[in-house]
Amino acid sequence: MTKILNDAFKFSTLVVAFSFLMPFSTSLAASWDWGSEVRLTGRSNDNPTLRSETFLNGDPFDIQSAESLNASVEFDLIRATENTRLTLTPRVSQNYYPDDAFKDLENTNLYLSGNSQWIQDRTNWSLGFRIEDVGLLSSEDISDIATGGSLFRADDTRSRFTINPGFSWAISELDQFSLGASLSKIDYSLDFTNRADQDLSSVSIAYQRIISPKQTLGFFALASSNESDRLLRETDPLLFENETDGISFNLDYSLEINSDLRLSARVGRQESDTKSSGVIVAKDDPADVNNNLGGNCSSIVDIGNVPDPNDLFNPFDVFQYNDCERTIQSTILEFDLKKNFQKSDLTLSLLRSVVPNSTGTPQERNQFKVKFERKITDFLRFDTSLIAYEQESINFQNVQTKNEGIKGEIGIDWVISKNWAIGGQYIYRKRENGRSFDLDLPEGAEDPNITEPLDTRDSNEFGFYVRYFIEKPEL
Repeated sequence: MTKILNDAFKFSTLVVAFSFLMPFSTSLAASWDWGSEVRLTGRSNDNPTLRSETFLNGDPFDIQSAESLNASVEFDLIRATENTRLTLTPRVSQNYYPDDAFKDLENTNLYLSGNSQWIQDRTNWSLGFRIEDVGLLSSEDISDIATGGSLFRADDTRSRFTINPGFSWAISELDQFSLGASLSKIDYSLDFTNRADQDLSSVSIAYQRIISPKQTLGFFALASSNESDRLLRETDPLLFENETDGISFNLDYSLEINSDLRLSARVGRQESDTKSSGVIVAKDDPADVNNNLGGNCSSIVDIGNVPDPNDLFNPFDVFQYNDCERTIQSTILEFDLKKNFQKSDLTLSLLRSVVPNSTGTPQERNQFKVKFERKITDFLRFDTSLIAYEQESINFQNVQTKNEGIKGEIGIDWVISKNWAIGGQYIYRKRENGRSFDLDLPEGAEDPNITEPLDTRDSNEFGFYVRYFIEKPEL
């Protein structure tokens, strides 16, 4: 009950604060318009906790399927005048599992987002925010699939608060200048997982030029900061901390090939400076550990040892490292292709980036996304999407971690009357985690390049829903 009251207080405080931040939205001539949706969904999932198929020692997991119900309510509140826009979108959803074995997965998921705009002849001021408190498997955020590593906990919850002020200026009919900022705070309810609580901030500047009736060329620069921390090992806990400051420069290009086909691309470079503190397990002296960590640590301290099951008389040493610094540079590539058919839309996206993760380890990510939407009739719609990604990193101990994942969705929505619709959805999730160890052995010794067994997790989910809706007005 205390948590619910805290969330309610937090939401109401933000609504009030948001209103005071919008002095230009107080015109008595303005009126609130609104839309809403109430949805009840029944689901069946053959692996609702997204567990691995096997333990690392090969013993099978007892994976159980489960049925669940989800109810959600969402409102769109809109207030508009001649030169102002204000929108608020609160949403609440609740999961229910009849089977007591899955009660830990029940969550009351809370969302509130808002945006305001003050529009003049050539300028546009904006302020947006989003807060959420969600269970990971019920969140729509695709990044949740890639989060968690080998210590994935499906009963974890995530709280996030983000605020985004912005400004744009139409210098001329062909030129536009923009400034933006973002502040975010992310907290997970569980400790001793591979997830890290984070404080993130960024500032961006952009310039765009229309170089022909069908082409635009722009420049985008971003400076960012990320502070994170996480706990590992419940007995004698270990704290990992990381600070990352980054900067990136990109060229943006878009081309309208024809009235139904559009291509956009981003190419750039990024550089990140990281400072990390934590622990490392190795059979080295402090000087070697410092070299393996980049040779730029303020201190390396031997705090104990742990047994080596393959060499009982020669245990591993545990070193605490502090303020180890390193620089990461990489190329950024993004491509998007959008095709509009008479009754369909197709979007293809490719992404490649290298950024530090929450421990300061460089992480290369390649992602492919395809989405297809089809309006079969005025009342019947079909959509499908697929996201596939690959993440690979090599940490300070020459341990290579590779994660691959897929999320596929197929859905259909049928409007059966003015305010009622029914639909169905199928979702497939899969993630594979693997690690290999490139050991630093004496010259001439055979390198075994130890590889842990592949950790595979997948699930199939079927859902059927009924929704009642009131269409929100168009601005």
